[in-house]
Amino acid sequence: MFRIKEIIFAWIIWLILWWIWVYYWYNSWENLYNKEVIKSNIQSDVSSGNIEKYSDTLSKLEKQFKTISNWKTYEQLIKSNDYQNWVKNIATLIDNLKFKWKQNIVNYIYYNFISDVVLKYLNNYSDFDKDLVIQSIRRIDFNTMTNKNYYTQLMKDYVDEKYYKPILANLDQIDKKKLDTNIQYFAKIMLNVQNWIFYRIFKNRYDWNKTGIWFKPEFLENQFVDFLCQRFEQILWKLWYNKEWFRKKVFQYYNIDSLEWLRNLIEKDFEDLNKTYNLKKLWIPIDRFFRMDERRFLFNQDWLHKSVYKKLWNRKEWFKDKVKQLRLKMYLLSYFWKDINLFNSRVRANYINSKWGFWIQNIFRVWRYVDEVMKLNLKPKKG
Repeated sequence: MFRIKEIIFAWIIWLILWWIWVYYWYNSWENLYNKEVIKSNIQSDVSSGNIEKYSDTLSKLEKQFKTISNWKTYEQLIKSNDYQNWVKNIATLIDNLKFKWKQNIVNYIYYNFISDVVLKYLNNYSDFDKDLVIQSIRRIDFNTMTNKNYYTQLMKDYVDEKYYKPILANLDQIDKKKLDTNIQYFAKIMLNVQNWIFYRIFKNRYDWNKTGIWFKPEFLENQFVDFLCQRFEQILWKLWYNKEWFRKKVFQYYNIDSLEWLRNLIEKDFEDLNKTYNLKKLWIPIDRFFRMDERRFLFNQDWLHKSVYKKLWNRKEWFKDKVKQLRLKMYLLSYFWKDINLFNSRVRANYINSKWGFWIQNIFRVWRYVDEVMKLNLKPKKG
């Protein structure tokens, strides 16, 4: 009996020592991380979370920006080494604060400080150029409009070579009569998310981001959406059908009679995903749009992958298919109601669900970075 008590006592002491070791190991690792990665002059009282604690740091950054931006045009500024280093320092500061869970400070820098210094010191810029600079800082985006137009043209060429031309080349293999009379055949040819027409064309709306183009002004987004719609409708025309025929077949397949019901199906897909996997644990905001700094944070730390895969176990393929089905319906809704600009994420999120639209949109956007290539090869081999 005495021997058993000794063993239990020793086990308790070992457990206590183990927890102490884990605690100090974690804090030592975090301190090492900060020493190696963080380049800003944040003071030791960072944990207080008060904006005032960062006044010296932000004042220094503001003075640097004033000097860097003096007498420069938009393109000169974006391409200057001093500006790019300054933007990277801002990003490092944000990443450090995010790692320490100081979201209130991150929000202040992201939404207030960045826009304030741009509006203050670039008052000779056009409103459009000011917005480009603000987005450049937030997204670490050093592409000028010339670059963005170039990437967009590359993406159009990629869509043509990778998807549009191969689809046209295989249209003679489609049974056109069966396409119109057999709804399951229609779904296989038009709506299959792995192989066939609609999804393969419209997924490029978001794969476009994988070119490194980053921020895209609305007029450029509209141009690219018009291009994708034209390509898809040219395919329909080659099959002797049109957009209205396609919409009727989609409604028939989903057994719905309006776009409002398509919206309801998107909500249902989301509810099923959330019920099964508790999506709040995926480190994705539920009350606003997912930001570029959060993308860096999630994927650099690998938390999104880990939290997803830990929950998925043997249902990973089901989860991936369910998200793709949600994305398919989002593309369909955007295409059918293009006239009210549902390709715009803000308009679409609010239309789908005024309360959870942000969350649904974030799941839709983030998943393209999970188990998919992060950067596209824009010059694929023909055939």
